[in-house]
Amino acid sequence: MPKLLIIDDDEQIRELVGSILESDYDISLTASLDEAEAFLTEHSRQIGVVLSDMCLPDPKSTVSRVTGWQTQYPGLETVFVSGLPAAAVRNDFGLVNGVNFLAKPFSVSELREIIAEAHARFERN
Repeated sequence: MPKLLIIDDDEQIRELVGSILESDYDISLTASLDEAEAFLTEHSRQIGVVLSDMCLPDPKSTVSRVTGWQTQYPGLETVFVSGLPAAAVRNDFGLVNGVNFLAKPFSVSELREIIAEAHARFERN
């Protein structure tokens, strides 16, 4: 079963997103970037996709740190979610809507679709 790491400091959101995706993925939940980084250090070969809230604690540091993991762990795919406007995210952070960014609020089908696409990219690498 494909492995997915979810990072969100809001326990209810983390648990909800995990429960939505748990039928298709082996889910690991973390509450912070430090916790996620420690998890990746031990389990990097098992994780194909990281789904992260952008505001942990600061959007710019979150994006740079999480995308930096892609250098450390080649092939790792990342998807960010945020309530920030999609246009601001594309302009300020260089993220591509529909490739690695999902705007809140999103539907269950949108969540499933973007994670499936990210996992397919991971599998191709």
